[in-house]
Amino acid sequence: MKEPAYKSIISKGTIVEVDFPYSEDPTKSKKRPSLVLWSDKSQRDFILAFITTRWIDKKEDRDVHLSKKEHGFAQTGLMTDSKIRLTKLCTLSRNRLTAKYGMLTDEMLNRVIKELKSIFEINTLQ
Repeated sequence: MKEPAYKSIISKGTIVEVDFPYSEDPTKSKKRPSLVLWSDKSQRDFILAFITTRWIDKKEDRDVHLSKKEHGFAQTGLMTDSKIRLTKLCTLSRNRLTAKYGMLTDEMLNRVIKELKSIFEINTLQ
């Protein structure tokens, strides 16, 4: 169940509804679920990843799939199988967040972090 975003603390791993801009024309946008990857301390700006239910069977590099059959899916607030498009990122201000859906489980968030490290070629120090 969605709750208003302005009433919520929004942290990494939160799934929110936003007016996500189109990459080909950032003046246009569409309301869609997105994953919060980062927020500043004042909760004014957020880095978000696009979430889609389209082309769910097509595994593209850098996508993280979420199945409604997996443990903890219900807490995401999503309705059906989805994929997080980690190559579709944007930074938006809080006023573009319209609702809070839910949270990723720790296991789901760890899959996202692992994929982000691969995308940005971030190696952990040993």
